[in-house]
Amino acid sequence: LAAQAQVPIVPMAITFSPPEGLRRMVRRKPVMTLHIGTPIDPVATDPQKDIRIRMKEALKQIDVFIMSSC
Repeated sequence: LAAQAQVPIVPMAITFSPPEGLRRMVRRKPVMTLHIGTPIDPVATDPQKDIRIRMKEALKQIDVFIMSSC
């Protein structure tokens, strides 16, 4: 839909980690963190080409989020 409407997309990823420090005493459930990436503007007028290009860029940003949370 974003490719057809020629609007930017914002990649997001949710990661979970075990509680640390004092949170471990109070909370047993994993801590959820939302990572918000930088907006990716439309790069091509052809929707199919735009989808492929922006999907690759979004996946790169999400990989960085996941690797930084490990």
